[in-house]
Amino acid sequence: MTESLIKGAFALYDTVQAWYGLALVLIVFVFIPLGLFDRTKRFAGKGLFQSSYLFGAGTWLLGAGMALALAGWFWLLVGLFFIGLGVVPVAIVAALIHGEAGIALALFIGLVITFGVRWLGAYLLGKADEIDRVMVI
Repeated sequence: MTESLIKGAFALYDTVQAWYGLALVLIVFVFIPLGLFDRTKRFAGKGLFQSSYLFGAGTWLLGAGMALALAGWFWLLVGLFFIGLGVVPVAIVAALIHGEAGIALALFIGLVITFGVRWLGAYLLGKADEIDRVMVI
């Protein structure tokens, strides 16, 4: 059963990862340039914020699969009890303990991309709200 769950998590991760390229193209060539203009900041912010969920899902799936594969059920459940977000740190520590620095680095980069894109989207949405308030006055 454990092997099936690990394979399932990695299969879902591969599916999500297939969409990363499209998301990165949209972020770099559509959302970030649109974020430079006042009229399109809200659209860009929403696009960035929603894209961050794709990166977050991929990072979480990889983290859950690696936590289960490297650390076992107990540590996976410990990670899940931290509002589901703890599986990625558990997987990073487990990967480092098992000498899998590349996996730990990939998970860390996934976290940075997820929260960086989410922060940029929230920032642009906040700026769009400021622009709307100024235009009303």
